[in-house]
Amino acid sequence: MLLMNCTSMKSMVDVSSVINSLSLRYNRRNRIMKNVIVSLVVAAVVLTCGAFIQVDAQESKVFETPKDLVAYVKTQITEISLEDLKKKMENQDDFVLIDVRDKGEFIKGSIPGAINISRGLLEFKIGKQLEGKTKEIVLFCKSGSRSALATASLKSLGYTDVKSLEGGWLGWEKASN
Repeated sequence: MLLMNCTSMKSMVDVSSVINSLSLRYNRRNRIMKNVIVSLVVAAVVLTCGAFIQVDAQESKVFETPKDLVAYVKTQITEISLEDLKKKMENQDDFVLIDVRDKGEFIKGSIPGAINISRGLLEFKIGKQLEGKTKEIVLFCKSGSRSALATASLKSLGYTDVKSLEGGWLGWEKASN
């Protein structure tokens, strides 16, 4: 995007009137000279106004499938193992466990102590559930995909200690049986 740091571009408008007031005769040579002078003045104004082009250094990534997106996101977030989550629960560590599945999934069963904030509403409701952005948060969903995306989203919102449960609810159920 082109950004101009000039407070007034009035001088560009006045250039034409200044040149016209020089009483140049309009023959071919004088027209060429007038065009050269106008070009030089415009170039000088642009340079002195500090025009520059700002290029966004961050490239957008495009993924072929949602699975590719989730795989990439998982390289950018922290995941917690089932064993580590169980230790936190046994030690009664201070953290918030959030089930990001839909209400219907949550009602059918969830990890003890979890609160339900569905993935589609998490970013809008999390601030009402937590004070500050430094408390440890563990997110989970059915398999770990939605919670990985939700973890990345909360990190983008400034939450500093957010983790996604490896294997999600399916992993929890499998380990519990």
